[in-house]
Formats: sequence, C-alpha cells, structure tokens
Amino acid sequence: TGSDSELSNMEEPWALVSVYSDPDPDIFAESYKTIWACQNKGSTGLQVIHASNILSLVSMQPMPVFPDEPKNLWFVVEKSSLEEVQLGED
Repeated sequence: TGSDSELSNMEEPWALVSVYSDPDPDIFAESYKTIWACQNKGSTGLQVIHASNILSLVSMQPMPVFPDEPKNLWFVVEKSSLEEVQLGED
C-alpha cells in the first residue's frame, strides 16, 4: 500500500448520480409493474460514487402530466442512446 500522499495523487474515476424515490405504487400496480414513475429528489438526491460501483445505466425522462396524477414524476428508460435520436434533422 502507498502512503497518504501517493494515494492523494492517484486519479480514480468517480460519478455523480441522482437518486430518485421509489416508484409511485399506484402507477406501478396499474401498469402491471412496467412503469417506474419516481419523484426527483433534487440536490438532496445527488451522490458521488466510485465508477466501479456502476452496474448499468438508465435515463429518467419527464412523465407526461395527466389529470388526477401526481406531478413532477420521471420514468425509467432503460435503453436510451444518441443513436435513437436525430439531432438537428427535420
């Protein structure tokens, strides 16, 4: 093992992640457990983790607002990539 000064000079990959609430139980049940609609916790949900702890990535997209549904919900999209988006094209 190295000294404290050697460890402080090492570059390690870290990631800033956003932790969301558990899924809304009503939407989750009504969707046959397919829609994970979660509340964004804002800055209190931000955590820095070591990149080696990341097992997979998802994106959180804003949930459309429907009458009588909770507001500020976000839903999980498991396979979101730039290949699926056409940027700057009509």
